Amino acid sequence: MNIFRLRLPESLSRLSGPRRRWRRKAGLCFSGKGGMVKGMDNGRVQDGVGGSGWVWRYRTPEPFDDLWLGSDGEALTGVWFAGTREVAGEERWMPVFGEACRWLDGYFAGRPPEWVPALKLVGATAFRREVSEEMRRIPFGATATYGEIAAAIARRRGVAGMSAQAVGRAAGWNPICIVIPCHRVVGAGGALTGYGGGLHNKRALLELEREMR
Repeated sequence: MNIFRLRLPESLSRLSGPRRRWRRKAGLCFSGKGGMVKGMDNGRVQDGVGGSGWVWRYRTPEPFDDLWLGSDGEALTGVWFAGTREVAGEERWMPVFGEACRWLDGYFAGRPPEWVPALKLVGATAFRREVSEEMRRIPFGATATYGEIAAAIARRRGVAGMSAQAVGRAAGWNPICIVIPCHRVVGAGGALTGYGGGLHNKRALLELEREMR
């Protein structure tokens, strides 16, 4: 059963006016050829958040905050908005960062690739993995509620019900935002509820997908 809808949360459906022009910020941004990002913040990634190894900064278009990428050297272990989590680890270019940057370039251009970079969910419980898989099934431009995801997991498990609040906590734990699209999960009636990357980024992500789909 397909639980997803090509729908717009009420808080976004009231927006009007011309389409937004998504513009790159000043400075260097990865374009598939490697190189350093201008204006890199210094800091360290917490184990289990961005991974225990290396980090790279990705410059997003306006109006989004920039993104930090984390890796253990083999897979992408973290994608999070700058300023929302502590950063710890050595700043070093990795091939997986190249894959992630190419994927993000496509996403912000409105053409997310069908493939995804190698991912590793550090510290994920079985339930968190189930919720992550459900979130990855939500198509670009669509949303699902916490209750709908809870119901889908309950059906698959063959149980009477599942807590929407538990789904919300698992979605909030998600360390790899956008690639695992927790921003597409909304409250009952399409309410834009809490988002670890900041509600302004969640709103902007949904608006970008609305305009690009």
